[in-house]
Amino acid sequence: ANLTDDEFSQPLQPLEPNEPPQQQQRRRQEPPPPTKQQQQPQNEVLRILSKIASKAMQPPAIGAMAGFLVASYAPLRGLFVDMTHRADNAPLEWIFDGILTLAKSAIPV
Repeated sequence: ANLTDDEFSQPLQPLEPNEPPQQQQRRRQEPPPPTKQQQQPQNEVLRILSKIASKAMQPPAIGAMAGFLVASYAPLRGLFVDMTHRADNAPLEWIFDGILTLAKSAIPV
């Protein structure tokens, strides 16, 4: 058998003992799995997104997002604030009043 340089450069793939020749040819033509250098851009993007998420998920940011969600959903907001006539009849209004008192005493930013 005369072997060319091309055949020497291709990695040998183990063949199944009873594999048909067409399948053997197809296995030789399959691209090799991606190398670490080819996977690196994906890993870099994931690393950057992870870093951004860790910076955005700080307690003040989480509190602001939670407050926005509560304030934007009327039935949930109604638990903290009496929305009809402000007669202090909301079930959890005492929490809102306590936070409002603390907010009034804070130094303006």
